[in-house]
Amino acid sequence: MADLSHIFESLKELSAEDGTVGVERLKHVLVKIGMQDADAKSVMNVLQTSEGRVSLDDFAAWVSLKPQMSVAWNDNIILATDSYKFSHWKQYPPGTEYVYSYFESRGCERKEWNEVAFFGLQYFLKRYLLGQVITQAKIDEAVTMCSEHFIGDGLFYKEGFQYILEKHGGKLPISIKAIPEGMVVPTKTALFTMVNTDPKCYWLTNFLETLLVQVWYPMTVCTNSRYQKLSIHKALAETGNEDWGIPGGSCFKLHDFGFRGVSSVESAALGGAAHLVNFLGTDTVAALL
Repeated sequence: MADLSHIFESLKELSAEDGTVGVERLKHVLVKIGMQDADAKSVMNVLQTSEGRVSLDDFAAWVSLKPQMSVAWNDNIILATDSYKFSHWKQYPPGTEYVYSYFESRGCERKEWNEVAFFGLQYFLKRYLLGQVITQAKIDEAVTMCSEHFIGDGLFYKEGFQYILEKHGGKLPISIKAIPEGMVVPTKTALFTMVNTDPKCYWLTNFLETLLVQVWYPMTVCTNSRYQKLSIHKALAETGNEDWGIPGGSCFKLHDFGFRGVSSVESAALGGAAHLVNFLGTDTVAALL
C-alpha cells in the first residue's frame, strides 16, 4: 500500500472543525490507494468514534506506527470455526430440523487415569455465546472473509445468519446442558450436550463445535492437576502427615507458575483457573480475575 502520510493535508480539507472525518469517506480513500476493503474496515473499527467518525490525530498515530491505544479485539462468532464447517449446511439431508450433539472424554493412555474433572465450559458460554453475538457488521465481515478464503461463492450461509439476526435478535437459538463444573466422572461419559431450538437452525449445532471443544484444555489441566493432588495426598499419608487443614495438607504443595509458558493470556487464565480447582497456590494473576 502507498505511503499514507501524503494524504493528511487533503483529509484536513475534508474534515470537520473538530478534526474528524467520516468513516466511509476515509475508508474510501484507503481502498482507493490500495488497501484491501476488509483491512480498511478493521482499521475503521479500531479508530472510529460512536458517531461514526475518525480523529485525524488518531489516524496519524496509526499511520506512524506510534499507536496511542491498544488494538481492539472484536469477537466474531461466525469466524470462530473451521473452514470446512461453512459448507455443512448444504450437506444435511433434506427435512433435517434438529441436530443433537454431545462432548465426551474418550479416555487416557494411562489406564489408571479413568476419570475426568470437568471444568471450563461456563467460561466459553459467558465469554462467547451469551446475548446478541450476531450483528450485521459481523455477517458482512464473514461474507468478505469467505469470498477471499474460498474459490467461488455459495459456501457461506449468509441467509442462515441473517435469519438468526432478524428472527432471534442475534442471539443463538441453541440449548446446552452440562454436568456441574468441577464434577469428577468416569471417562467416556457425556459431559455436555447441545441442540438447536429453532428447526431452521439445525446447521448451527455443529457449527459451534470448534469453539466449544476448546474446553478440552481447562478440563485436561483440571484433571491432570487432580491426579497430581491424589499422588501428593498419598505420599503425605504414607510419610505421616497429620496436618490436613489449610494451609497444611496438599493445598499449597503444587504451585502454578505457568503464565509465561502458555500460548496466550487467555490460556493462562483458563489453565490457571483449572489448577485452582485443586490447589490454592498460584503466581498466575490472570487466573484470579
